[in-house]
Amino acid sequence: MSMKTLKRAGPPDPARHVFQACRLYDAIGRDILADAEIARALERYGSAIRATRAAFAQAGVFDACSACAAHVFGGCCFPDMEWNYTVVHLLINRLLGCNLPTRHAYADQCLFLGDKGCLLTAKNHFCLNYFCQDVQRKLGPTGLKALLQIVGREIMAGWEVELLLLHRYRSEIFV
Repeated sequence: MSMKTLKRAGPPDPARHVFQACRLYDAIGRDILADAEIARALERYGSAIRATRAAFAQAGVFDACSACAAHVFGGCCFPDMEWNYTVVHLLINRLLGCNLPTRHAYADQCLFLGDKGCLLTAKNHFCLNYFCQDVQRKLGPTGLKALLQIVGREIMAGWEVELLLLHRYRSEIFV
């Protein structure tokens, strides 16, 4: 019996999830979008996303995050954040019309970070709920609470879409 030397694999490629989500979108995206219940849930999710974006813009969160994200290593867009995005979550982004990056714009940051902040339409709950100390001070307790209530509606709408997809397309998603 010969012993083979195992070659240690390099770090996993975060774009693997992107490619899987894009393949799923190409294979079953039309079927998913033709499902009336999922289409309604996606519309509710899109509305909740737009409400969050409007609230973030009005509160100055986007400006603060954009100024910080590309320049501060270890901020909320840290390199391992991309692993919190599942294939299902990335598929939802494609269903919402979001183009997914396959290469990092910034080597030491999240795959989904671009020049003006996050490139994703549907964001992970951490990305929506995390406010650094500077932003928290700027918002104050009342402003922060108001934003978190809006964010909560977005997270719940996204969870509804995710559950519908997992229920209806489990075998295709987890092949």
